[in-house]
Amino acid sequence: MNSRRAQTGASLVEVLVSVVLVGVVILGLAAGMLTLISTSTTTSERQQIQLALGSFTESLKASSYTPCTSDPAVATAAAHQAAYEAWPSKWVPSQADMTRSITEVEYWNKDQAAFVAQCPNAGDQGTQRLTVQVDFKGRSGSAQVVTGRLVTP
Repeated sequence: MNSRRAQTGASLVEVLVSVVLVGVVILGLAAGMLTLISTSTTTSERQQIQLALGSFTESLKASSYTPCTSDPAVATAAAHQAAYEAWPSKWVPSQADMTRSITEVEYWNKDQAAFVAQCPNAGDQGTQRLTVQVDFKGRSGSAQVVTGRLVTP
């Protein structure tokens, strides 16, 4: 009887345990691959936003300077955005679903030695800090750029 028992095959329980273990391993590998793909996509989108911010801010530095005035309608982010959009050499995002905007404009006030939200009483002093934003696929990034014009003493 011992010789016969040694030649028997795997029981049904052993086969089921093997199939379950192999299935768990395959599902674990698939979950790991999906996580890797998702992380890679997120990183790629963040990198594209950072590159776009760099291109946008460099383009703003090269654009014409928009001096502030006492007119509140001119001293807004929307007015700066409109002036930038009218510039023929403006930077245009390569992706159709990417948007760029100027969200805030601050003006240098030499009396306070700081950037302020409204044009100083002394008038434009030649330096502005723009806050810009790029939106892409539900994510956004922002940056600040300081622009200026030459002021003769």
